[in-house]
Order: sequence, then structure tokens, then C-alpha cells
Amino acid sequence: LGIKIIEIIKKKKLLNRNKQLGNYIVNGLRQIGGISNVRGRGLMIGFDLESTDKRDDMIIECIKSGLIVLGAGEKSIRVVPPYLIEKKDIDLGLQIIEKVSKAIHTSGFKHHGKICEFMECGHSHT
Repeated sequence: LGIKIIEIIKKKKLLNRNKQLGNYIVNGLRQIGGISNVRGRGLMIGFDLESTDKRDDMIIECIKSGLIVLGAGEKSIRVVPPYLIEKKDIDLGLQIIEKVSKAIHTSGFKHHGKICEFMECGHSHT
């Protein structure tokens, strides 16, 4: 089975496609305010926020908007889309990240809701 998967990856040139799409994501993320240190290899992408709290805000708000991102390290986010992602889905993800970044950097921003409770964000929202 493993050899068959490798054959399909080679036949469909998925590694080259994913390198191009990864570059597209990195370039898109670099245009979004409030995030820094955008980096990646293929479809494994990371970026930083200024603090752990902002990172956690980004995770919670992205999930509430339908985009699952992963926390990494002290203040980083990982974005690891599936191998067969389409460009339109990448654009949607970038739109969500941009919307969320603007929201969490708005003065007085506080998230709330069940996902916040589930993730035990530690913020008082009363």
C-alpha cells in the first residue's frame, strides 16, 4: 500500500503542487497584519503572534469560524492543510485568518462561547 501511495504522489506530481500551494499560503499570510515570522515547507506552515494569549485567541476564533489551526510553542500557529486542498479552500482559510487577526487585535476584544469553555482559555468573560 505504501508503494502505491508513493506512485500516486509521483504520478500526480503532488510534491511540486504542494510546494507551489505552500508558497501561495506563505505569501498570503505575509499580507495579513498582526502576524509575524511566517515560514513553511510545502503545506506545513507556521506563523507567530505577539503573545500566547493572542495565539490562543487566534485558535479559538478560527475554530469558531470553521478553520482548525494548531497551537505550537509559546506563541506560534501551525497550518497543515490536506495534501489535496484546492486553491479556493486556501483562499477561504486566508480570509478567515485575516478576519480573525483583525478581530483579536481590536481594542477590548474578548472571545466567549462554548469553544472557549472547552479550551479552558483561562480568561474571565463576566
